[in-house]
Amino acid sequence: MSSNIYKERESGTKVDLRHRPLVFIDIETTGLDPLQHEIIEIACLVVNPQTLEIRKEYHRKVWPEHLETADPASLGVNKYSPKTWHEAKSLKEVLKELNSLTPGGQFIGYNISFDRSFIENAAREYGMMLNFDYHWIDVMSLVYFKSLSDKKLERLKLTHVCEIWGIPLKEAHTAMGDVKATLAVYRYLREKQK
Repeated sequence: MSSNIYKERESGTKVDLRHRPLVFIDIETTGLDPLQHEIIEIACLVVNPQTLEIRKEYHRKVWPEHLETADPASLGVNKYSPKTWHEAKSLKEVLKELNSLTPGGQFIGYNISFDRSFIENAAREYGMMLNFDYHWIDVMSLVYFKSLSDKKLERLKLTHVCEIWGIPLKEAHTAMGDVKATLAVYRYLREKQK
């Protein structure tokens, strides 16, 4: 199998980056290693790139197949319990739903390399092609750039950034809570740029 897992890259489709829907994404996992741990929750907000209005919301809990490899500390942070995850779906089902969400969309997230490594690894494992643009945007990198002039920012952690900038962060360490906070940070940065 080819290491390329992006349909758009393979087809050579060209779309102006300013017109691609932004797909804010956040995942929760059973640990930090994408080769050992699993995605247990995914949330996305499909956002208009010009107005930053939310067009669609997507949230799914994913049933872990190998809890024996999970880091107990990660499960605690994510508040995992079989009772809370009773309506979870398989990762393969969730990836199919994610794939149909917004073909050609632009993934954007906080510390996006973490999310990307898990999603790409899962796509390869299931032999799936991703319908999204292969470029990913990291909001944390934008925050770092802003921190050069905003001396109140001493750490890049999402909870710290939200606290310093007065951005509500409800349900930290849940996929939907973190993805909504990421969008709010991005909106803040865009507003300050004007």
